[in-house]
Amino acid sequence: MWDDLTKAQQETLEFIIDYIKKNAVPPTYQEIAKANRITIKSVFQRLRQLAKKGYISLKKNVPRGISLTEKVGFSIPQNVLLSIYTSCKKVKSGIKLENSEGAIFLSRDLLDNEDEERFFIFKISEKSNISNNIHLDLPIGTLIIVEKTRNIEHNDKVMCVYGEEIILGTTKKINDFFVLNLKEGKNIPIGGSNASVVGKIRKIIISF
Repeated sequence: MWDDLTKAQQETLEFIIDYIKKNAVPPTYQEIAKANRITIKSVFQRLRQLAKKGYISLKKNVPRGISLTEKVGFSIPQNVLLSIYTSCKKVKSGIKLENSEGAIFLSRDLLDNEDEERFFIFKISEKSNISNNIHLDLPIGTLIIVEKTRNIEHNDKVMCVYGEEIILGTTKKINDFFVLNLKEGKNIPIGGSNASVVGKIRKIIISF
């Protein structure tokens, strides 16, 4: 097991595994350095090799951006770090997420064990210009887990941008075209200069 790793790399991997077992989140580079009595530079080198050999994946510019892969040989329940935003807008290149409020660790189960790179959290704040059409009260502080995709189907719950407004609603397919179904019975076409899909709403966490 792990025959392609050096002794130092094995020690680092074992520490990461043990840390995640105890805390459900990965360690920081500083914690790895302190536990192994090595420099931050050595931590970077070891982690790069572990990633190159397929045992971990690394998320850039994230304090706890280490994830174990299947090559480790067993599964450990692990939380994932998702970025939080309170606004977004349509730009020429697509959708731009704005007003970052840091990030939060959530159970990977909430993502159905899918790749966390495809998700972000939208937090409803007092400044969020939201039109809620999903027949569910969403108070200030509600967290919405959104999958970044434009591949939609009939009756999907989605987040869209329409002008200066962010709309939460359900898709409807009419004559091979998708529209956003609003509470008032109105429909907004999706695509082109109309409503632009930010992503599918996967989970909603309501704060009380």
